[in-house]
Amino acid sequence: VHGGSDPEEIEIARPQALLLTPGTAVGGYTALPVAELKGVRADGGVALDDTFLPPTLVIGAASWYSRLLQEVVTGLDQIAEAHGKMVLGGPGRSVEDLLILNLVNAARPRLAHMLAQDVFHPAEVYMELAGLAGSMATYGSSARRLGELPVYDHMAPGPAYSALADALRSLILSLRYIEPKSRALPVMRHATNVWKIRIDNPKLLVASRIVVRIGSELSEDALRKIFVNQATVGSASEFEGLWKSRLPGIPLKPLHSQPREIPYDGDRLCLELDQKSEHWASLLEAPGFVIGVSGVLPSEPQVDCYSVNR
Repeated sequence: VHGGSDPEEIEIARPQALLLTPGTAVGGYTALPVAELKGVRADGGVALDDTFLPPTLVIGAASWYSRLLQEVVTGLDQIAEAHGKMVLGGPGRSVEDLLILNLVNAARPRLAHMLAQDVFHPAEVYMELAGLAGSMATYGSSARRLGELPVYDHMAPGPAYSALADALRSLILSLRYIEPKSRALPVMRHATNVWKIRIDNPKLLVASRIVVRIGSELSEDALRKIFVNQATVGSASEFEGLWKSRLPGIPLKPLHSQPREIPYDGDRLCLELDQKSEHWASLLEAPGFVIGVSGVLPSEPQVDCYSVNR
Protein backbone atom coordinates (compact mmCIF):
# COMPACT_ATOMS: atom_id res chain seq x y z
CA VAL A 1 0.00 0.00 0.00
CA HIS A 2 1.47 3.35 -1.01
CA GLY A 3 0.42 6.25 1.13
CA GLY A 4 3.08 8.78 0.23
CA SER A 5 5.77 7.08 2.30
CA ASP A 6 7.24 3.63 2.60
CA PRO A 7 5.05 0.81 1.32
CA GLU A 8 3.30 -1.40 3.88
CA GLU A 9 2.13 -4.96 3.53
CA ILE A 10 -1.35 -5.96 4.69
CA GLU A 11 -2.32 -9.54 5.35
CA ILE A 12 -5.68 -10.51 3.89
CA ALA A 13 -7.53 -13.40 5.50
CA ARG A 14 -9.63 -15.62 3.31
CA PRO A 15 -12.66 -17.37 4.82
CA GLN A 16 -12.21 -21.09 5.19
CA ALA A 17 -15.50 -22.92 5.66
CA LEU A 18 -15.62 -26.31 7.32
CA LEU A 19 -18.48 -28.65 8.09
CA LEU A 20 -18.20 -29.82 11.68
CA THR A 21 -20.31 -32.34 13.53
CA PRO A 22 -21.88 -31.49 16.89
CA GLY A 23 -19.42 -31.76 19.75
CA THR A 24 -16.38 -30.97 17.60
CA ALA A 25 -14.10 -28.32 19.08
CA VAL A 26 -14.51 -25.18 16.97
CA GLY A 27 -11.27 -23.53 18.07
CA GLY A 28 -11.07 -20.07 16.54
CA TYR A 29 -13.89 -20.68 14.10
CA THR A 30 -17.22 -18.87 14.23
CA ALA A 31 -19.74 -21.70 14.28
CA LEU A 32 -23.17 -21.50 12.67
CA PRO A 33 -25.64 -24.39 12.39
CA VAL A 34 -26.40 -25.16 8.74
CA ALA A 35 -28.28 -28.48 8.91
CA GLU A 36 -29.77 -30.94 11.35
CA LEU A 37 -29.06 -34.63 10.92
CA LYS A 38 -31.90 -37.09 11.34
CA GLY A 39 -29.76 -40.16 10.86
CA VAL A 40 -28.12 -42.36 8.28
CA ARG A 41 -30.18 -44.04 5.58
CA ALA A 42 -29.82 -47.68 4.59
CA ASP A 43 -27.77 -46.70 1.53
CA GLY A 44 -25.28 -44.88 3.73
CA GLY A 45 -26.55 -41.40 2.86
CA VAL A 46 -27.25 -38.82 5.52
CA ALA A 47 -30.89 -37.91 6.20
CA LEU A 48 -31.44 -34.20 6.92
CA ASP A 49 -34.35 -32.58 8.74
CA ASP A 50 -36.39 -30.74 6.09
CA THR A 51 -37.93 -28.44 8.69
CA PHE A 52 -34.61 -27.12 10.00
CA LEU A 53 -34.10 -23.37 9.57
CA PRO A 54 -30.49 -22.16 9.52
CA PRO A 55 -29.56 -18.62 10.56
CA THR A 56 -29.50 -16.38 7.48
CA LEU A 57 -29.14 -12.67 6.83
CA VAL A 58 -31.90 -12.64 4.19
CA ILE A 59 -34.95 -14.83 3.71
CA GLY A 60 -33.86 -15.60 0.15
CA ALA A 61 -31.16 -17.90 1.53
CA ALA A 62 -33.76 -20.43 2.74
CA SER A 63 -36.73 -21.33 0.54
CA TRP A 64 -38.86 -22.18 3.59
CA TYR A 65 -39.51 -18.46 4.20
CA SER A 66 -40.87 -17.83 0.71
CA ARG A 67 -43.13 -20.87 1.00
CA LEU A 68 -44.53 -19.58 4.29
CA LEU A 69 -45.08 -16.07 2.92
CA GLN A 70 -46.82 -17.47 -0.16
CA GLU A 71 -49.05 -19.62 2.05
CA VAL A 72 -50.04 -16.61 4.17
CA VAL A 73 -50.66 -14.37 1.13
CA THR A 74 -52.89 -17.06 -0.39
CA GLY A 75 -54.75 -17.40 2.90
CA LEU A 76 -55.29 -13.63 3.08
CA ASP A 77 -56.70 -13.70 -0.46
CA GLN A 78 -59.21 -16.34 0.62
CA ILE A 79 -60.22 -14.32 3.68
CA ALA A 80 -60.58 -11.15 1.60
CA GLU A 81 -62.79 -12.92 -0.94
CA ALA A 82 -65.08 -14.35 1.74
CA HIS A 83 -65.49 -11.18 3.79
CA GLY A 84 -65.55 -8.95 0.72
CA LYS A 85 -68.68 -10.76 -0.47
CA MET A 86 -70.25 -10.23 2.94
CA VAL A 87 -69.44 -6.52 2.96
CA LEU A 88 -70.94 -6.14 -0.52
CA GLY A 89 -74.29 -7.47 0.63
CA GLY A 90 -74.03 -11.02 1.92
CA PRO A 91 -76.69 -12.23 4.40
CA GLY A 92 -75.66 -11.71 8.01
CA ARG A 93 -72.96 -9.18 7.16
CA SER A 94 -71.60 -7.13 10.05
CA VAL A 95 -69.17 -4.36 10.90
CA GLU A 96 -66.72 -7.09 11.90
CA ASP A 97 -66.60 -8.28 8.27
CA LEU A 98 -65.54 -4.78 7.22
CA LEU A 99 -62.86 -4.64 9.93
CA ILE A 100 -61.45 -8.02 8.90
CA LEU A 101 -61.40 -6.95 5.25
CA ASN A 102 -59.57 -3.76 6.23
CA LEU A 103 -56.99 -5.81 8.16
CA VAL A 104 -56.36 -8.10 5.19
CA ASN A 105 -56.22 -5.26 2.66
CA ALA A 106 -53.54 -3.54 4.75
CA ALA A 107 -51.42 -6.65 5.37
CA ARG A 108 -51.43 -8.38 1.99
CA PRO A 109 -49.45 -5.77 -0.04
CA ARG A 110 -46.74 -5.67 2.63
CA LEU A 111 -46.28 -9.44 2.64
CA ALA A 112 -46.43 -9.61 -1.17
CA HIS A 113 -43.65 -7.01 -1.27
CA MET A 114 -41.51 -9.05 1.13
CA LEU A 115 -42.13 -12.17 -0.92
CA ALA A 116 -41.11 -10.48 -4.17
CA GLN A 117 -37.97 -8.79 -2.82
CA ASP A 118 -36.57 -11.75 -0.88
CA VAL A 119 -33.96 -9.52 0.81
CA PHE A 120 -35.47 -9.02 4.25
CA HIS A 121 -33.91 -10.27 7.46
CA PRO A 122 -35.82 -13.16 9.06
CA ALA A 123 -36.27 -11.07 12.22
CA GLU A 124 -38.08 -8.39 10.19
CA VAL A 125 -40.38 -10.94 8.60
CA TYR A 126 -41.05 -12.53 11.98
CA MET A 127 -42.04 -9.16 13.44
CA GLU A 128 -44.36 -8.48 10.50
CA LEU A 129 -46.03 -11.89 10.67
CA ALA A 130 -46.33 -11.83 14.47
CA GLY A 131 -48.08 -8.46 14.28
CA LEU A 132 -50.45 -9.84 11.65
CA ALA A 133 -51.21 -12.89 13.80
CA GLY A 134 -51.99 -10.63 16.77
CA SER A 135 -54.42 -8.56 14.70
CA MET A 136 -56.07 -11.67 13.26
CA ALA A 137 -56.48 -13.17 16.74
CA THR A 138 -58.81 -10.28 17.61
CA TYR A 139 -61.38 -11.82 15.25
CA GLY A 140 -60.27 -15.42 14.76
CA SER A 141 -59.43 -16.60 18.28
CA SER A 142 -62.02 -17.54 20.88
CA ALA A 143 -59.92 -15.72 23.50
CA ARG A 144 -59.66 -12.66 21.20
CA ARG A 145 -55.93 -12.67 21.92
CA LEU A 146 -52.86 -14.36 20.48
CA GLY A 147 -51.18 -16.92 22.70
CA GLU A 148 -47.59 -16.42 23.80
CA LEU A 149 -45.06 -17.09 21.02
CA PRO A 150 -41.46 -18.29 21.51
CA VAL A 151 -38.83 -15.56 21.46
CA TYR A 152 -37.10 -15.24 18.08
CA ASP A 153 -33.50 -16.52 18.24
CA HIS A 154 -31.39 -15.72 15.19
CA MET A 155 -29.09 -18.70 15.76
CA ALA A 156 -32.09 -21.03 15.99
CA PRO A 157 -35.13 -19.41 14.31
CA GLY A 158 -36.93 -22.70 13.74
CA PRO A 159 -38.91 -23.04 17.01
CA ALA A 160 -40.23 -19.46 16.92
CA TYR A 161 -41.17 -19.64 13.25
CA SER A 162 -42.77 -23.06 13.61
CA ALA A 163 -45.07 -21.82 16.40
CA LEU A 164 -45.88 -18.64 14.46
CA ALA A 165 -46.67 -20.59 11.28
CA ASP A 166 -49.03 -22.90 13.20
CA ALA A 167 -50.81 -19.90 14.74
CA LEU A 168 -51.22 -18.22 11.34
CA ARG A 169 -52.58 -21.39 9.72
CA SER A 170 -55.14 -21.80 12.50
CA LEU A 171 -56.24 -18.16 12.26
CA ILE A 172 -56.52 -18.29 8.47
CA LEU A 173 -58.74 -21.38 8.71
CA SER A 174 -60.88 -19.63 11.31
CA LEU A 175 -61.33 -16.40 9.35
CA ARG A 176 -61.84 -17.75 5.85
CA TYR A 177 -64.84 -19.79 6.96
CA ILE A 178 -67.75 -17.45 7.62
CA GLU A 179 -70.75 -18.40 9.67
CA PRO A 180 -73.32 -15.58 9.71
CA LYS A 181 -73.33 -14.00 13.16
CA SER A 182 -76.84 -12.65 12.73
CA ARG A 183 -80.01 -13.49 10.82
CA ALA A 184 -82.76 -11.13 9.78
CA LEU A 185 -86.16 -12.27 11.02
CA PRO A 186 -89.20 -11.45 8.83
CA VAL A 187 -91.30 -8.59 10.26
CA MET A 188 -94.90 -8.05 9.12
CA ARG A 189 -97.18 -5.18 10.09
CA HIS A 190 -100.28 -6.84 11.57
CA ALA A 191 -102.25 -3.74 12.56
CA THR A 192 -101.63 -0.17 13.64
CA ASN A 193 -98.65 -0.25 16.01
CA VAL A 194 -98.63 -4.07 15.99
CA TRP A 195 -95.95 -6.18 14.28
CA LYS A 196 -95.52 -9.93 13.89
CA ILE A 197 -92.00 -11.40 13.79
CA ARG A 198 -91.70 -14.90 12.35
CA ILE A 199 -89.19 -17.41 13.73
CA ASP A 200 -88.92 -20.43 11.44
CA ASN A 201 -86.63 -22.33 13.79
CA PRO A 202 -87.39 -21.79 17.51
CA LYS A 203 -84.12 -23.57 18.39
CA LEU A 204 -82.44 -20.39 17.16
CA LEU A 205 -83.47 -18.76 20.44
CA VAL A 206 -81.33 -21.13 22.49
CA ALA A 207 -78.04 -19.72 21.18
CA SER A 208 -79.11 -16.24 20.10
CA ARG A 209 -80.19 -12.85 21.36
CA ILE A 210 -83.22 -11.23 19.74
CA VAL A 211 -82.64 -7.59 18.82
CA VAL A 212 -85.40 -5.30 17.57
CA ARG A 213 -84.34 -2.15 15.72
CA ILE A 214 -86.64 0.87 15.47
CA GLY A 215 -86.40 3.84 13.16
CA SER A 216 -88.65 6.89 13.43
CA GLU A 217 -88.88 10.65 13.08
CA LEU A 218 -89.12 10.80 16.87
CA SER A 219 -86.02 11.40 18.97
CA GLU A 220 -84.29 8.34 20.35
CA ASP A 221 -85.29 9.29 23.91
CA ALA A 222 -88.95 9.59 22.97
CA LEU A 223 -88.83 6.34 21.01
CA ARG A 224 -87.13 4.57 23.92
CA LYS A 225 -89.83 5.66 26.39
CA ILE A 226 -92.60 4.47 24.08
CA PHE A 227 -91.15 1.02 23.33
CA VAL A 228 -89.87 0.40 26.85
CA ASN A 229 -92.88 1.69 28.79
CA GLN A 230 -95.81 1.19 26.40
CA ALA A 231 -94.93 -2.02 24.52
CA THR A 232 -96.39 -5.48 24.87
CA VAL A 233 -94.27 -8.40 23.64
CA GLY A 234 -95.32 -12.02 23.67
CA SER A 235 -95.38 -15.24 21.73
CA ALA A 236 -98.01 -15.61 19.03
CA SER A 237 -100.15 -17.67 21.40
CA GLU A 238 -99.84 -15.38 24.43
CA PHE A 239 -99.88 -11.92 22.86
CA GLU A 240 -103.65 -11.45 22.59
CA GLY A 241 -104.18 -12.04 26.31
CA LEU A 242 -101.28 -9.79 27.29
CA TRP A 243 -102.40 -7.04 24.90
CA LYS A 244 -105.98 -6.96 26.17
CA SER A 245 -104.74 -6.87 29.77
CA ARG A 246 -102.21 -4.13 28.93
CA LEU A 247 -99.39 -6.27 30.35
CA PRO A 248 -95.80 -5.82 29.06
CA GLY A 249 -95.05 -9.51 28.58
CA ILE A 250 -91.37 -9.82 27.64
CA PRO A 251 -89.61 -6.53 28.49
CA LEU A 252 -87.56 -4.73 25.83
CA LYS A 253 -84.13 -3.66 27.11
CA PRO A 254 -82.55 -0.66 25.33
CA LEU A 255 -79.00 -1.17 24.02
CA HIS A 256 -76.37 1.57 24.09
CA SER A 257 -75.43 0.94 20.45
CA GLN A 258 -76.28 -1.27 17.52
CA PRO A 259 -74.66 -4.71 17.84
CA ARG A 260 -71.76 -4.94 15.42
CA GLU A 261 -73.09 -8.27 14.16
CA ILE A 262 -76.04 -6.66 12.36
CA PRO A 263 -75.84 -4.41 9.28
CA TYR A 264 -75.39 -0.79 10.30
CA ASP A 265 -78.30 1.44 9.34
CA GLY A 266 -77.91 4.88 10.89
CA ASP A 267 -78.62 5.84 14.46
CA ARG A 268 -81.63 3.66 15.11
CA LEU A 269 -82.85 2.52 18.49
CA CYS A 270 -81.96 -1.09 19.32
CA LEU A 271 -83.83 -3.11 21.93
CA GLU A 272 -83.24 -6.65 23.15
CA LEU A 273 -85.88 -9.07 24.35
CA ASP A 274 -85.25 -9.90 28.01
CA GLN A 275 -84.60 -13.64 28.14
CA LYS A 276 -85.00 -13.65 31.93
CA SER A 277 -88.70 -12.91 31.57
CA GLU A 278 -91.16 -15.58 32.70
CA HIS A 279 -92.78 -15.33 29.26
CA TRP A 280 -89.57 -16.15 27.36
CA ALA A 281 -90.10 -19.92 27.59
CA SER A 282 -93.29 -19.66 25.53
CA LEU A 283 -91.22 -18.44 22.54
CA LEU A 284 -89.23 -21.68 22.41
CA GLU A 285 -92.22 -23.55 20.99
CA ALA A 286 -93.84 -20.70 19.06
CA PRO A 287 -93.58 -19.79 15.36
CA GLY A 288 -92.77 -16.22 16.35
CA PHE A 289 -93.76 -13.32 18.55
CA VAL A 290 -95.74 -10.09 18.39
CA ILE A 291 -94.88 -6.53 19.42
CA GLY A 292 -97.60 -4.02 20.11
CA VAL A 293 -97.34 -0.39 21.24
CA SER A 294 -100.24 1.42 22.89
CA GLY A 295 -100.96 5.06 22.23
CA VAL A 296 -100.73 7.20 19.13
CA LEU A 297 -97.49 7.58 17.18
CA PRO A 298 -97.01 10.57 14.87
CA SER A 299 -95.77 8.31 12.07
CA GLU A 300 -95.32 4.63 11.31
CA PRO A 301 -91.93 3.48 12.71
CA GLN A 302 -89.58 1.23 10.77
CA VAL A 303 -89.19 -2.07 12.58
CA ASP A 304 -86.75 -4.85 11.80
CA CYS A 305 -85.51 -7.73 13.89
CA TYR A 306 -82.39 -9.91 14.10
CA SER A 307 -81.24 -12.99 15.91
CA VAL A 308 -77.65 -12.39 17.02
CA ASN A 309 -75.32 -15.24 17.97
CA ARG A 310 -74.12 -15.11 21.54
